[in-house]
Amino acid sequence: MAGEENSKAGADSRRFLGLVGGAYLLTIATAVLIIVVAIIGLSGEHSCKAMGEALVALWVKLAVLFLVSLITVGLAAWKSFPGVTTKKATVVVYGVAQLFSYFVLAFGLMVAFNC
Repeated sequence: MAGEENSKAGADSRRFLGLVGGAYLLTIATAVLIIVVAIIGLSGEHSCKAMGEALVALWVKLAVLFLVSLITVGLAAWKSFPGVTTKKATVVVYGVAQLFSYFVLAFGLMVAFNC
């Protein structure tokens, strides 16, 4: 009986971690889509002021997107895992991955919008 419960818990954990990975990829794909749409919209603009305003707007949109993703995964982790340590570890690791990705995208945008 105990082995069967551990097996089920392990399968549930792997399934949840797969969903977390999917949420991460979906967040990155959405961020890239937002960036591409913004760049296409600004393709004719050469004004530094317009580029700067677009950059700030993109940073804010991406920050909101990443925060919503983190909150969603955090709430799902809180409902899925019984132990507090596992919940916190999931949220912290996902949050660090999101923060790193946000900074890579934000600084990449700074280089792309350099004027």
